Amino acid sequence: MRGPSVVRVEGPLALYASGFGAHLVGQGYALSSAEDQLRLMAHLSRWLVEQCREPAALTPGAVEAFLCARRAGYVRLRSGRALVPLLGYLQELGVVPEPDLPVVETAVGRLLADY
Repeated sequence: MRGPSVVRVEGPLALYASGFGAHLVGQGYALSSAEDQLRLMAHLSRWLVEQCREPAALTPGAVEAFLCARRAGYVRLRSGRALVPLLGYLQELGVVPEPDLPVVETAVGRLLADY
């Protein structure tokens, strides 16, 4: 199977673009979906340059700021869910910090905490 067509990624994420494309294809993504993900990566990389940030600065708050900027001009791949493959890949490489997991409070959790 051939890889995704060349999607130009410039900026701080350019180094990881070919590996990310191969990773997506290896995960069973259709070529068109892999290309869409690479275009999302290209946009995030451009945004990092505009914000004078490095990938290590992609905290949950920074990701939300990017998504707000993306929603202003794009109609597809505008949610946090759209970034899961990319951020997961970059986290596996140690490029992007692992997010702190939110504490989900449930009735059982409160009961156990009170105990």
